[in-house]
Amino acid sequence: MGSATTFAPNSAVAGNRAQPFARIKAIFSLWLKRMQQRQQLAAMNVYEMRDIGLSQADAYNEVQKAPWKA
Repeated sequence: MGSATTFAPNSAVAGNRAQPFARIKAIFSLWLKRMQQRQQLAAMNVYEMRDIGLSQADAYNEVQKAPWKA
């Protein structure tokens, strides 16, 4: 009689492979959030910007940034 062997991935190995993907997903989520916030800022009028303490120049500079720049 033979014994049945099941092959299951080692949870530690599977976790190590998933970790880079989780970090990449987190980075893209952060970039998406920044893009959305900058779009909202671009849609504000002068009075709304003044209400949050930003000048038009400050808002313009923020809106022009790439998503990966803080």
